[in-house]
Amino acid sequence: MSVYANPRSDLVALRDGPRHGRWFFYRDWLTTRSASRRMRYPLDHHCAATRCYLPTTDTATNTDPNAIAHGHTHARIWTWVTPAQWQRWGREYLTPEESAGASWPDIEQTGEAA
Repeated sequence: MSVYANPRSDLVALRDGPRHGRWFFYRDWLTTRSASRRMRYPLDHHCAATRCYLPTTDTATNTDPNAIAHGHTHARIWTWVTPAQWQRWGREYLTPEESAGASWPDIEQTGEAA
């Protein structure tokens, strides 16, 4: 299965771009991306930066015992893609949950988008 079809992981680690080095729990990551979309920020606006990342097959290891993600050691790395590249591609990447418009109760109960 492609990483684009199933990008889920306990944690998301961002590489490059304006949010480089930040880590999120997957659910928080989707919430952050959703907020940017709800506010209708174009991809070249700094508040839309979270929507300019693309999941990779790479993983990162959390070695900071004081990090909020302590106890969750591995994260999928999402890498920065410039807004100009997204413009050339014609649209932003949507996770399966974002594409389906799943609500959080659906995901929490089943672990999958409805």
